[in-house]
Amino acid sequence: MWSKIELVEGSSEDRCIACGSTEVKSTIVEEDMEYGSGESPELIKVSMPVFRCATCGSEYSGPEAEDLRHEAVCRHLGVLSPKEILAIRSQRGLSRQKFSELTRLGVATLARWESGEIIQNPAMDSYLRLVARPEVFQLLESNAVGDSSRSSDSKSGSSSNMLRFPTLASRGEIDTQTRRATCFSLTG
Repeated sequence: MWSKIELVEGSSEDRCIACGSTEVKSTIVEEDMEYGSGESPELIKVSMPVFRCATCGSEYSGPEAEDLRHEAVCRHLGVLSPKEILAIRSQRGLSRQKFSELTRLGVATLARWESGEIIQNPAMDSYLRLVARPEVFQLLESNAVGDSSRSSDSKSGSSSNMLRFPTLASRGEIDTQTRRATCFSLTG
């Protein structure tokens, strides 16, 4: 499924993975990669380097090919690539932990998106695109400053979530019995 695009002059610094020879040249090829499942997966074109050993004839791709495939899938889906997600955080000069605290995204989830382990869903992609906008990020930062002053209520021991997201019951405007009485179901 590869078609040669151009030959990159010179030898690769790497050794052949099959025979250890240094007579390895790289070629940029276009691969038709199948994406999706079912009867008709879609074909996505990916340009990537492929190495060919002049000594043994082996052809192989390196780890960068997998990254290029992942980026092609992200483009196909219309979502940010791992590099673009990392750039949003890096432009702010924030650690993954600090960025996660400000955006309320999980540290592990962010790490998986940035490494290409998983692809974010469209809703999270939209959120990341909003966070990339300076005015939205400033709002998140200003909200975080306000949150730190309300980290807990020493009298009741309630968490900051109770203060940030008050309910009618937590504000004393409705009691638990009334709340339960107003719940209904849509079964018919």
